[in-house]
Amino acid sequence: MLLGLDLYHNGQLQEFAPLVISIAVYCLWKFGRVSNQKHINWFLIPWSSFGILVLLFVYPFGIMHYAALLLYIAAFIFYLFKSRFYYVASIPLVFLLAGTLQFLMLHVAGSVLKQGILALFAVVLALIGMGVYKKYKQKAAVFSYGDPFLILAFLFVVSLYFFQDQTLLSQLAPGLLISLLFVFLRSRFASEQKWIPAVMALVWLLQPYYSFIGFIQIPAVFLREVQVLPFVLLVILGKWTLKGRYQSHTNKLQWFILIAVSFLLIEDGLQSSTVMDAIILGSLSLISILAGFYFKMKAYFFIGSGVLLLNVLLQTRPYWGNMPWWAYLLLAGTALISVASYHEWQKQQKSKGKESILIAFKNKLIRKLKEWD
Repeated sequence: MLLGLDLYHNGQLQEFAPLVISIAVYCLWKFGRVSNQKHINWFLIPWSSFGILVLLFVYPFGIMHYAALLLYIAAFIFYLFKSRFYYVASIPLVFLLAGTLQFLMLHVAGSVLKQGILALFAVVLALIGMGVYKKYKQKAAVFSYGDPFLILAFLFVVSLYFFQDQTLLSQLAPGLLISLLFVFLRSRFASEQKWIPAVMALVWLLQPYYSFIGFIQIPAVFLREVQVLPFVLLVILGKWTLKGRYQSHTNKLQWFILIAVSFLLIEDGLQSSTVMDAIILGSLSLISILAGFYFKMKAYFFIGSGVLLLNVLLQTRPYWGNMPWWAYLLLAGTALISVASYHEWQKQQKSKGKESILIAFKNKLIRKLKEWD
């Protein structure tokens, strides 16, 4: 302690004086009387936080200062867990993030290298968090769904976005790592809640996906499909992850997304008006109908049928659009006569106490559709 005070008063490397004093006080805490440990805690925790801040605000902030900062923070966290001040561990970890960002901006060139260092810290913190969770989850409620290490791992990964450049790896890395951290987080949840981080990981994967398709050259005829179809895949994987939970809500969301995707694809087909767009839209509609029929999903079957019918009508518009006016009257009249004749025939069948074939077929179809998702 006297050495630290001497360094401070002489002005030589005075920024390291708090570190030296913290080491000396820790030795008193470790080897001194047990009755004095509580009093030492109330001094050592704020003093060490102050000492780390002193190193953070040193100018110029050099490599030696950063190394001392890492040592100081590691020793401080070790002490906090030894003295069971688990909650306070987030303070030095935030200082670690601030010091690392400062070091990267001052001394590291190249966005990829900066992102690599941040990613390495994130992975190390996540692994430490996994070990800490297994050991301390029964002792501190802070580790129920997360811990300071995992939370700071997320912040380190989010920091990757500040150092993105035009390279593909730089664009993909943040989203992929965040999704991976959500997967790590699944072990913190009860079995009936594990879907929460799983769905979050799936949603976050959209960011690297769109970065990827923005980086590569996609033919214009496939661009809209590549942009919107991942939402359909996201709904399918999300429902599979939920395993039947919140079925009414997920079904409504599925209908909404399928209708929105269908309108976007139809709008793209109308804008381009090419044969290739018509073939793609028709193929996707047919796949939706077959999938809906095979897996008994009403949304895919009916929306696919509607889009396929609309696609046929739009593509044959030059033919039926040039029909004479009397042809439309003839079709309308035939339809009205057919409906009236069927209605009259149905009344006769009911008066005889018989059920028509069409009514029986309709009732059977309704019963079958009620069994579909």
